[in-house]
Amino acid sequence: MQFLEKTNLILMINGMKRNVLIPVLYGMLSMLWVSCSKNEHGELLKVTNYQFAFNDYSTLPGSSFAYANQYFTPQHPAKEYIADWLFGRYYTVAEGSTALVSYRYRDYDHPESLNKLSQTVKVFAPNDYKVVWGEVYADFFTPSMTPEQEIPKILAAQGQAEEGDFKVVQYQYSAVEATIVPNKEVVYLSEDFNTVGGNDWAQLSYTGWYNQDVSGIGIRWRIRVAGANRIPTGYSRDRRGADSWLINANSVDLGAARNPNLSFTYGIGYFVQNQPSESFDCLTVNLTSSFNGTNPALSTWKDVSEVSGIRNVTPASGYPGTSTYTVNLAEFVGGNVHVGFRYYLPTRSANYTMAPLYYVDNIKISEKLDVAEVPATEKKYGLFVYKDYQWEAVDDSFYILQDVDYLSINMPTLNAVQAAQHLPLFLDSKFSSANVGDMITVVYKRNENDTAAGQFEYTESGWKSAGRDIETKVDRYIFTDATKWAYDSTN
Repeated sequence: MQFLEKTNLILMINGMKRNVLIPVLYGMLSMLWVSCSKNEHGELLKVTNYQFAFNDYSTLPGSSFAYANQYFTPQHPAKEYIADWLFGRYYTVAEGSTALVSYRYRDYDHPESLNKLSQTVKVFAPNDYKVVWGEVYADFFTPSMTPEQEIPKILAAQGQAEEGDFKVVQYQYSAVEATIVPNKEVVYLSEDFNTVGGNDWAQLSYTGWYNQDVSGIGIRWRIRVAGANRIPTGYSRDRRGADSWLINANSVDLGAARNPNLSFTYGIGYFVQNQPSESFDCLTVNLTSSFNGTNPALSTWKDVSEVSGIRNVTPASGYPGTSTYTVNLAEFVGGNVHVGFRYYLPTRSANYTMAPLYYVDNIKISEKLDVAEVPATEKKYGLFVYKDYQWEAVDDSFYILQDVDYLSINMPTLNAVQAAQHLPLFLDSKFSSANVGDMITVVYKRNENDTAAGQFEYTESGWKSAGRDIETKVDRYIFTDATKWAYDSTN
């Protein structure tokens, strides 16, 4: 193609208004870049001080200061990231082309220790509360089991820490003391399938349950409608080689369990007397601590059919009756468990042409425990520091926002810019009796799972963000003969 001469192009551009320059130049650049890829003799256009606004903080490394706070500082300069950002988007321009990139900047660096407050919130599970409640089942703290006293014990049990480390935790709290109810049933999983839709013998399709014939030649589990009851039914009949699984897709958390049991109702029907004895054992009950939700063959399963007692059932010639069978799950305490009912129709006998119908229902994992009960709990956030070889609650120079605080600010999460804008007004109402010169570090959620922190100072006119305000700064970059963008320190 025939390229415009560079001198004529520059004269034409200089004669344009500024608000016309950028889109026209960008369009011409796009045309020239594409054309040059087809014509090795073409000359790339040289661009001077093309302007960009950098706002892609979420694309920066997750561990970086700018990713967490959405601005740069003297100790965390933009030039460490923007050259690569430019090259990732604009990589075929002429040598010597320049770009002016604007970004948010704050001429202030808070203490490096505060960077440790950019972290993922530790959400306490029942297994964590077990450390301090012992044999009583509870998943909350109370006025006598205070978070300030008990959480350091939980954190100490979770591994090593270094001096000055922080930990942000989410927990449940009851403002009233608990009542201990002895020998109460704690249920970890309970499913009777009675809300499954579909007609009699329709394929079972139910949220939270995996139902697949992994052989590709059999029949998936179906639903038997018996009055108000819906019963999962395994029935491959004469499809030898069928391999149908019914598995709870979401693992059952047994982290706080002591001695749980699996129970289920089970029955065999439509048994043909002249079939070989192997027709009794087409269904197996299996357990695993890990299931990926797509292929049971990738998990290690433990067959508990024999210990459950189902091998002793007497099959019926018509629809089966059911009885309850139990398996102890003590070996899964402290972890997770999936239960898999596998209907496998073997191919090992030439005369094996019929197989019975199986019922499996009322699947439950539970145990009897002393349980701490309260009318209600509320979600709280806490902040702890590792100091002098132990965890302790932080002092009054820190504050961590609670759910009620986000409601008063009318924002569910905050980025650094929003924190600098909204938190001074919040602090004015929360800590109005502060003295001039007082400092406080506020920890806030920057998304549902992660936190950040900012420092604030009390002045004669109220609270303000410590250090200078966030401003817009512009750096200049040049496309070098090494075919990359570089920060222009002479700018």
